[in-house]
Amino acid sequence: VRAFPSGPVGSDAVLIADLHAHPDFDTKARKDIRSLLLAAVVSDAAKRGVRALETFARTEKGSERLETEFRGSEAKRHAGGPLTCLQEDEFFLARGFEEVGKDPEFPRLRLEIDGEHL
Repeated sequence: VRAFPSGPVGSDAVLIADLHAHPDFDTKARKDIRSLLLAAVVSDAAKRGVRALETFARTEKGSERLETEFRGSEAKRHAGGPLTCLQEDEFFLARGFEEVGKDPEFPRLRLEIDGEHL
């Protein structure tokens, strides 16, 4: 995590490392599953008194870089691989996260948790 140029994660935040839905699901099902997983994480974090959630995401430029670096590697799409761990920034931005660590490839995004998330 320290290697990301947009880090480190805020000391008051919990890091979302991955929201994985198996690649055999179609694109819509994967997005729905990830949305449900994220909603559960936000709800649980709010109940525990967590102030914020943060994650490192990938922009389109970051996706292109990973595709190039891992071309031909089966590991890139497996759970825990570089293209599954880092979710698209648009996914989180559309769900209320804001960019707090600028980077053209791997920005750090943050969601402040307040009463409306309970």
